[in-house]
Amino acid sequence: MSKIKVNEIESKNTDVVLASNGTGKVKVKGVGGADGTLKLTSLNGTNGVKLKSPAHSATQSYTLTLPDNNIEVDKLLKVKSITGSGNTAVGQLEYASVAGPDLNNLNGTNFTSGTVPSARIPSGFPSAATGAALKLINKSIATNSSYIDFTGLDDDSTYLLIGKSIYLSGNSYIQLWRLDGSGNNDYTSTNFKCTRWYSPSGNNYFTSDKINWYTGTNTRRNGWMATFTTNANNGHLFFTSLTPGEYSRAEMYARYQGSSYLTGIRLGPSSGSFFSSGTANRNEVLLYKFLES
Repeated sequence: MSKIKVNEIESKNTDVVLASNGTGKVKVKGVGGADGTLKLTSLNGTNGVKLKSPAHSATQSYTLTLPDNNIEVDKLLKVKSITGSGNTAVGQLEYASVAGPDLNNLNGTNFTSGTVPSARIPSGFPSAATGAALKLINKSIATNSSYIDFTGLDDDSTYLLIGKSIYLSGNSYIQLWRLDGSGNNDYTSTNFKCTRWYSPSGNNYFTSDKINWYTGTNTRRNGWMATFTTNANNGHLFFTSLTPGEYSRAEMYARYQGSSYLTGIRLGPSSGSFFSSGTANRNEVLLYKFLES
């Protein structure tokens, strides 16, 4: 095989043709530790782009055939077909359009962020108007603790407070206080006013700075439900409670008349008691918000 070593080939206004013989190929050979590279330079030769072979370690010998269709704006370069296989396959390229997503079969598990415009929500989608009006705000399980706090309440809103299997360390009752902006109990005497209280025991567990409700003896698990609004001066609370197997069932109707809206509440047993722990003593309190839109 003959070799011709030159630094530059130049023609005068004619093409330079590199023609192989038979099935031979025109090769750009790697040398000196560099892979084979074809460089296309600008007019003055200072700038240029390169087409470079994969590294020798990749052991690739595939063939790419340029697109067999017309070039168009916004088309991508795609492998249209392949003959052969492995690292010696021959791939036919084409200019193709980008396939859009199937909007009829979106998979919600792929959504990690963003919002859905209300106009895109179907008319039958659950909402406040169709009955999906409760949103879980917080769930707290108290174990050997003296109180549970719920903060960050919204103005002019309605909440549902549920107590599940509440178990106290002694014969006691639950107290509800208003929290001030610093997260402390607000003992202002005008916070709550009891409109009506009913208890078969005849006891009134209401004071002017907090609301109390009896939970029965410490051998029972008490359950209760309360609905309240956060409006300043005219907020209200409706409460029902039952201790299974006990006579201690109660209803209460009260109003909140603080000068600012109710931003937080604290629940805790009366002095000397606490929420007892144990697998049988659930002490779970859930706060839901009623959605209005």
